[in-house]
Amino acid sequence: MNREIKELVTKSGKKFTVKSYISYNEAEIAIKIEDKLAQTSKLIELALVSLEGSTENVYARARDLSIADYTDITNQVAEVIKGNFQPVK
Repeated sequence: MNREIKELVTKSGKKFTVKSYISYNEAEIAIKIEDKLAQTSKLIELALVSLEGSTENVYARARDLSIADYTDITNQVAEVIKGNFQPVK
């Protein structure tokens, strides 16, 4: 099943794509993690597809962004998980 991918841009102009939703099977991996920070990190890793046009080491590269850019990405992933997707403006 092909899943829709959402193309977005952080406020500073970093392009990234996220899955339009996280499946239960994917979320189950993160739900089993007890540490909340690690759980959140895993959900971001699962949802984030590409950064600046590349899918290589995307999560590690996202963590090297500014806090503002990373926060834009995490906020969008949170909306994807809640099912309330709204692009960054």
